[in-house]
Amino acid sequence: MAKELGVSKSRQKKIENLVKEIIARRTRVDTLRKTYGEDFGQEVRGDAKLETLLERTGYESLNDYLRHRRLSANRIPKEGNGQRQSPPRF
Repeated sequence: MAKELGVSKSRQKKIENLVKEIIARRTRVDTLRKTYGEDFGQEVRGDAKLETLLERTGYESLNDYLRHRRLSANRIPKEGNGQRQSPPRF
């Protein structure tokens, strides 16, 4: 298809990713809660769009938001002695 349009494969991939990002930003937060859990996007109501959540939290993409949430969850102390436990190293 890229050749038919006269567009290189790498350019076509960039266009496809941009379209996916635009569609994702229009997704409702309550729909994303079905995938990521009920605690996803507590900063906004369920009928808000992902774009609104990102604007209010200051993140540029869903990946950035999810990455921050994972890091924040890892910083929460485990029950017990109050110190965070390190993950096992292999």
